[in-house]
Amino acid sequence: MMGKSSIVLLLAATALFIVLMLPFADSPQLYDVQTSARTSHHTNPQVFGAELTTGSDRIFADMQSLLDANEQIIRYIRAGDYIAAIHEYQKYSGKTQQFTTLATNLGLAQSDIGTFALENVQNREVVFDIFIGSIRAEQLRSRENTYEEQGDAAQAAATREERRRNYESLSAKKGELTAVYQSLAAISAQYQLNDESYLASLRAYDAYLSELYSSITGEERGVPEEGGPPATGEAGGDETAIVPVLPAASDRVRIYFRMSPENGIYGDEIRITGSLRGPDVASRVINIYLDNQNWATATTTETGAFEAVASVEKMTAGVHAVYCYSGASYSNIQLFSVAPSESVLTLELEEEPLSNNFICRGTLYAADTTPVRNAPVELYVNSARKALLTTGDDGSYETVLTLPTGENTIQSIFQGQFRGYPLDASRSSPISVATGYNVALLQGLLFLAGAGLIFYVAVRLIFPGTMPRLRDATQGPGSRDGAPALLPVRPEPAEAPRAISPGVAFDEFLARSQNNDWLNAIHVLYLSLKETLIAKRLVPRRRSLTPREISRTLQTGRRSDIMSAFMDAYERIYFGRIFPEGREQEMVAASWQSILTSLGDDDHEP
Repeated sequence: MMGKSSIVLLLAATALFIVLMLPFADSPQLYDVQTSARTSHHTNPQVFGAELTTGSDRIFADMQSLLDANEQIIRYIRAGDYIAAIHEYQKYSGKTQQFTTLATNLGLAQSDIGTFALENVQNREVVFDIFIGSIRAEQLRSRENTYEEQGDAAQAAATREERRRNYESLSAKKGELTAVYQSLAAISAQYQLNDESYLASLRAYDAYLSELYSSITGEERGVPEEGGPPATGEAGGDETAIVPVLPAASDRVRIYFRMSPENGIYGDEIRITGSLRGPDVASRVINIYLDNQNWATATTTETGAFEAVASVEKMTAGVHAVYCYSGASYSNIQLFSVAPSESVLTLELEEEPLSNNFICRGTLYAADTTPVRNAPVELYVNSARKALLTTGDDGSYETVLTLPTGENTIQSIFQGQFRGYPLDASRSSPISVATGYNVALLQGLLFLAGAGLIFYVAVRLIFPGTMPRLRDATQGPGSRDGAPALLPVRPEPAEAPRAISPGVAFDEFLARSQNNDWLNAIHVLYLSLKETLIAKRLVPRRRSLTPREISRTLQTGRRSDIMSAFMDAYERIYFGRIFPEGREQEMVAASWQSILTSLGDDDHEP
């Protein structure tokens, strides 16, 4: 038997657990505060200074690499080698992302290095706009030449005007590059970085603009504005442009392709068809790239034809460069436009019983009910982000959140274009819920109740004489019967039927059952049977007589099964309120009639 000291220790440990956990159950944010206090050196720049010193060489090397990246990209654009330009841009874009992440992780977002990272992101966007604009300029030049060869002066003039507008857009980018340079130059001087390569990129871009202007107007473009970088041919000007070395024409494999349509929104499927021309063109793998990311793959037929279907999914809204690659051969670059569209985000909550846990589930669709796959969805509780989820192939997401006690507002958010999707940002409707009990306290009380039950059962099994015996709830205070009733106290019927003869009882049973008054109908049969057994002296006449006692009077012979069937039906209907349906109704009446018939055959049975 468990000693008193053990019980006292158990109760004391349980009470201590409840006291310690009570503050955290009332305010889960307390855990976050105490935990973050122990890890502040990861986010505090002052505490992190020692680690920053050891990694400064890497940081400054990355900054210098980013400063030098522009020149090679601009030179490739000027030479018309757009494939090489997009490869250089992709490497530069990756370095930009890595450096921005590094600066954020080191807690330097508010420092000069953080400013350098932000300005470099701006520079990346400007360079990409220049890349797209230069491809557009080349396409328009080719189109104007075609119209002139065909003698279509009107179309040629309209295309030339479009070239002028494209040139003006590219000229405006020169001002944006200069503004970024001025910000980067101040930081570069502070950390003794070399910005000559960036200046060379500005000169190369100015030379490109001059050549583009001359090709449109046939005139020489003026020199840069006062104070600007030197134009081509001045001191420190541009060197010879890089011209790619191509294989001989007879050995070159050419790739031609077209897209249908040339623009789309999220969820659209784009059909890409083309052909590979040259020697050995059968069964060649064609990789189709969008901004240097593999978008689709196709395999050529024996004649070199290929076809693929690509989907508009995770890509930013705007203009993208598409080209094909196979072996060492590249196709021309074509532009593909993606328009932004709306998104619809839903959220539902389902509470888990006996806890502050809520199942949060919802869906994310584009405006045309297309599921948005593998997209990040953020869950916020009281304006604080608690979870970052990813949608499935059907656009659904689900998680379980534990909410603090009190009023809570839950909302899901999709950032849309900020996350790299051609979709507008969307929010679910906010849902307010209230949690009014302490989970830790409830768990402690359940633990105490379980421990007490185990203790009681153990004592009753090991020392049956040490605990008082509980009296059955259905045994009245004046009952002298040794066996307690196995059923709870039976409820009073809606109306108390009188004891009547079996024939009249059966007629009344039928009438009441047809009106669905099963509680009184079955009680009429029971009272009739009870009076019959008392009249035959098979059971004593007393008020505390229970159905099970009546059932035990006929435990032998063929009456036993019939009596058990009727009494089971009586208990289900009268105590359990489980009313019979269909053939069950006929079986109830049949079992009652069978009992009376058997009693009529055995009147002499004691």
